[in-house]
Amino acid sequence: MKFLSKFALKFVCLNLIFLAPSFAVFSQTTEKKVQWQVISGKNDEFYFQIPEGFQAFADGNYFTMTKDGKKVQVESRRTLARYINGVVLMVEFYEGDAKDILTVQSERQKGELIKDEIVNNFQIKSYIEKTPEFIWETQYFAFKNRLYVSQAVSRSENNPIVQNFFESVRLANKEQFAAPNSNADVKANSSTVLPEIIENLPERLDDSQPFLGQPDRKVIYLYKPRAKFSPAARRSQSSGTVKLKVLFSSSGKVTKTEVLSSPGSELTKVAIKAAEQIQFLPAENDGKLVSTYQTVEYNFSIY
Repeated sequence: MKFLSKFALKFVCLNLIFLAPSFAVFSQTTEKKVQWQVISGKNDEFYFQIPEGFQAFADGNYFTMTKDGKKVQVESRRTLARYINGVVLMVEFYEGDAKDILTVQSERQKGELIKDEIVNNFQIKSYIEKTPEFIWETQYFAFKNRLYVSQAVSRSENNPIVQNFFESVRLANKEQFAAPNSNADVKANSSTVLPEIIENLPERLDDSQPFLGQPDRKVIYLYKPRAKFSPAARRSQSSGTVKLKVLFSSSGKVTKTEVLSSPGSELTKVAIKAAEQIQFLPAENDGKLVSTYQTVEYNFSIY
C-alpha cells in the first residue's frame, strides 16, 4: 500500500473569481490500458482504488469556519485527482478537527443527503447532486481526527468507473474491515481486483485554436486550491489582484496562463501555480471536447 503523503505536491493559491469562456483542430481518438492503483490513508485505516496516472496536491495548517462562526482547524489537506473518460475522481485527506471539518463541508454541500450512518466507527455521509450538466457524488468518512472525502463527477448516470471507484473503498478499524459501498464480505484488508480501464482519448479540439463563443457545455470547476501568500510574496508586502487568462484544455488540464494584470511578480508566481492546479471537466461542443479560455482572478490582502 502507498500512503498518500508519498504523492504530495505542494501548492499555493487564493480566492478564485471566474469569468468568460473562449476554437481548434481535431485530434484522433486513441486508446490505452489503465490499471487501478490501491492507496491507503493513515494507519492503513482507509483504502480505495484510483486509476494510475493521478495528480497529487498538498496543503494544510489553516482555519475554516462553520456557519455559526466556530473556528475549525485543518492541520493538513492532501488531494488526489484523476480525469479519465470524461470522469473526474478525487479523494481528499484531512487531518484536524475532523467532525467539525465534516460539518463545514456538509454546510457547503449542494447535493441531496442520501446516506448518514456509522460503519466500523466511521461516520459516513453521502451526497449526490444532479444537474443537466453533470452528476456529482460525494462521500465523507470521518474517523478520529481524520476525514476522507471521495468525489466523482461525470456527465451521465451509472458510469462503471464511478461505481468501481466507490465500491473499492475499505474501512479498517483494529481487526474489523468493512466495504460500505459493496456487498462484498470483507474479512481482511484485501481489495477487489477491478477491471482495467480502456482510456479513450476522445475526439477533441486541441489547444492551437481555443473555442470562441459559448460551447454546448461549459467548463465545470471541481477543485479550486486554497490560496495563500508565499514567503517571498509576503516579504515583498505586495497586495492586490492578479488577473490571469487561463486555457482550460480539452485534455482536462490547465495548459496555458497569461498575465493580464498584477501588482507584483511574486504574487504572479503564486497565482500561476494555483491556476495550474485547478481541476475541471472540459467544455464540450457538438459532442467534442474543446479548449476554452477563462479569466481567473486571485485577490491578495495583507492584514
